[in-house]
Amino acid sequence: MANYEARKTASVVTYSPRSGAMTPLLGGDTASVGPLALADYDGDGKLDLFVGARIYPAGYPLSPSSHLYHNVAGRLVLDSANDRLFYELGMVSAATFADIDGDGDPDLIVTLEWGAIHVFLNDHGRFHAAEFPGLSTVNSRWNGLATGDLDGDGRLDIIATSWGRNLDYHASDSDPLLLYTGYFSGRAGRTRCWHSRIRGSARPRRSCPSIDCCWHFRD
Repeated sequence: MANYEARKTASVVTYSPRSGAMTPLLGGDTASVGPLALADYDGDGKLDLFVGARIYPAGYPLSPSSHLYHNVAGRLVLDSANDRLFYELGMVSAATFADIDGDGDPDLIVTLEWGAIHVFLNDHGRFHAAEFPGLSTVNSRWNGLATGDLDGDGRLDIIATSWGRNLDYHASDSDPLLLYTGYFSGRAGRTRCWHSRIRGSARPRRSCPSIDCCWHFRD
């Protein structure tokens, strides 16, 4: 279970519905923990863990690093051979293991908020990023992920959900929704965000008074 808002306490814990006890598994990280995914990706008969990073405290939407852990005799140990793949991956919103290439071992699929759907293929316990037509160029505010053989051809398909039309901020290929972030006011220590989209040129999506609160315009 992800301890979402924890930073200095355990970021991943186990929970017993029977006793109500929570047992820490992993210590706090620099970013809050989001989606978790379990699979025996190295074939040793024990479940290993992917920990998806969600958001830096007061740092949305900067890209935090996610991590992969081996299960070594019941203890989770950072997988240093694969961990570099997930450095500053982004704000992970969903993750699952599935044998997407049909070779008998679990691959890792990850979606990002303000990003793409990423597929990491598993080659005997070593992962590498893979490009799939129709995935790498589709960016969205993804929030859900599942797999299944929907068309009965014997291969796993991917189902990904996003915010879509459930918000006032609509987007399309010709009129995408963009997010800018930076220290717009010139003051260190706080990251500022600005939503905009293209109608021939970039335009703020918020009202001028709202933007002026975080972006100090100068003559």
